[in-house]
Amino acid sequence: TCSGGETFDNVSIFVYFDGQLDADAGSDQNLCTPQLSTFLDANSVTFPAAGNWTLFSGSGAIVDPNNPDTEVTGLAIGENIFEWTILNGACANGVTSDFVSIFVFDGGAPQANAGLDQELCSPTTTTFMAADGPVPPGEGTWTLVNGSGTVASANDPLSEVTNLAIGVNTFLWTLDYSTCGTQADEVNIIVYDSTVPPSFAGNDQEICSPLNSTTMTADAVSSPGYGTWELIS
Repeated sequence: TCSGGETFDNVSIFVYFDGQLDADAGSDQNLCTPQLSTFLDANSVTFPAAGNWTLFSGSGAIVDPNNPDTEVTGLAIGENIFEWTILNGACANGVTSDFVSIFVFDGGAPQANAGLDQELCSPTTTTFMAADGPVPPGEGTWTLVNGSGTVASANDPLSEVTNLAIGVNTFLWTLDYSTCGTQADEVNIIVYDSTVPPSFAGNDQEICSPLNSTTMTADAVSSPGYGTWELIS
């Protein structure tokens, strides 16, 4: 007779749930520094299916990669993208995945700066903005406050602006930092009228003492131009 005449082995039959939902990584989140950690919120998995988190882009440490509600730490300012993958064996949806973005906004971002005021002379009615851009993932937006003008690209800090009107045209540059709040600054683009005639101070006057006052009769000035009197002699 042989020693150990019997041998044994096991086989496992895994039956996967055909009602397992496709991977859903949950809703995007917005955070504001100094918060650099949060909890993810993916859909649950029915055993023997398995779920797994991976970092797709950005930064972040996944505390428990197989937990749909795991904590992630060490997030970076900007967009951090995580992928939730469900492996569901022999079922029709054997491998599904979904992405979630964790946006971290900079609570210490510089104040909005729409740039210096500009002065133009007709017929020039076009110029370029000169604002400071937002710290990503913040977004900047131009809006017209007063006057006229068409902003070519509302989210571009250096956008071209056309169809400016003679006078003062005021634009607002707003930085949206989501949970960190918003900041705004205004810039004036002043267009002067090149067709305004040269200054005319009025006709010379003669008065006789004891009268020592009179009224000037200069031509009026159209906005945004202005006139100034000064004593020459």
